[in-house]
Amino acid sequence: WTNSVSLTSTSTLIVDNDGSTADDTIEDTSSAGQSAGGITIEKYVSVPGPDPLVCGTGTGITWHDTLAGDYRPGDRVCWRLVVTFPSLLDTLDIEVKDFLPAGFVYESAAFGDNHDALGFTLDDTDPITWTNSGVDIGGETFEAIVSSYIGDPNAAADGDILANLMKVKYENTDGTVFQLRDEANASWVEPELSLTKGVVTVDGAAAGPDNVEIQAGDIVRYEIDIDNAGSVDASETAIRDVLQDGITCTEVSLITMTGSCSGSGWIQWDGLTVTAGGSTTLAYTITYPTDLGAGESFDNTAGVRRFETDTNRAAPDDTFEYVPESNIDPTLEADSNIPSIDDDSNVFLGSPTVDKSRSTSVTESGNNASSQATIGETITYTVDVVIPEGTSLHGGATVTDNNSSRITHTAGSATKNTHDKTIG
Repeated sequence: WTNSVSLTSTSTLIVDNDGSTADDTIEDTSSAGQSAGGITIEKYVSVPGPDPLVCGTGTGITWHDTLAGDYRPGDRVCWRLVVTFPSLLDTLDIEVKDFLPAGFVYESAAFGDNHDALGFTLDDTDPITWTNSGVDIGGETFEAIVSSYIGDPNAAADGDILANLMKVKYENTDGTVFQLRDEANASWVEPELSLTKGVVTVDGAAAGPDNVEIQAGDIVRYEIDIDNAGSVDASETAIRDVLQDGITCTEVSLITMTGSCSGSGWIQWDGLTVTAGGSTTLAYTITYPTDLGAGESFDNTAGVRRFETDTNRAAPDDTFEYVPESNIDPTLEADSNIPSIDDDSNVFLGSPTVDKSRSTSVTESGNNASSQATIGETITYTVDVVIPEGTSLHGGATVTDNNSSRITHTAGSATKNTHDKTIG
């Protein structure tokens, strides 16, 4: 505010030797004022370390006012909110709010080591809010330390930047409302796994990866590739490959990377580490039975059961577990927290094919097409049934040809091609 004063007067002056006069206006102004700035706010995020990280009142933590990280799911992140009130001024109806980023879980809040502003009360529902009716807090400092951790691995992706917004609202003695905001950011990193399953060879020859035709007795080699496109190693990774119906551990061999086949019907690998930006390849072989039937199909699926990363919290929260949905292991489904990571592969045995043709005995003009016949003419039908090599037909397979009632059957024969492996 400014206080101003002004003075105006008129003087009569003798302006000549004859005593003549003239009026002169005299003016003078002066002012004095005072001004005061508003409150100031600052928002900070903790720089990683020490480990385990404890937010407390902020002691021993290094702070940054813009961006700090990297943080991963399960990690604790501390936030510092500072409000400085100008000296010798009253501030009314103060409200300080903190909006945690998506995926972050609130743990606790405490006043910081530099806090000396009395009268603030905390409401720790979302958003976290401190209120104070204010008045005589000039020259004092509000400082709060918020402890949170990343609880939802789906809230962001590797390399994302997440903002924590701070808002402050207050009034002056004239009732004017002021609003301020500031933010600090945390960088997010995590593993990003994908899995691809497929056939690589059949009887030693390159094949695949999916919908591969085989014969009974074939030796099929499968590979499972696990890629990590993220910035963090995936440790204690467990992979399961569920065997097809009709296949047991007896037919499984040459499992790599210390995997093992379970009598429950699957192959499993445990304790794998898939490095950031790297990949891991698993493999095994199935020797298919020799009595498989034509047209049979074998589908099997491999998937990630779980993996984990270290965190900056103390035990038992010093690791974070990732469990895919639609899990390859149904017993883990209740704990799922990320999208499914699986893939399937298919091999099949060929199915029989049937082809029918005909010829007629009269070839004279006007009746020489295979589709033309007259009364009494002989029509020869040929039915070719091809059973794929390396397959069998079980259960009394038959070939049936339904003749028209207008045709009289006279004779028939069956021959077997010596290249057929089995005719049931």
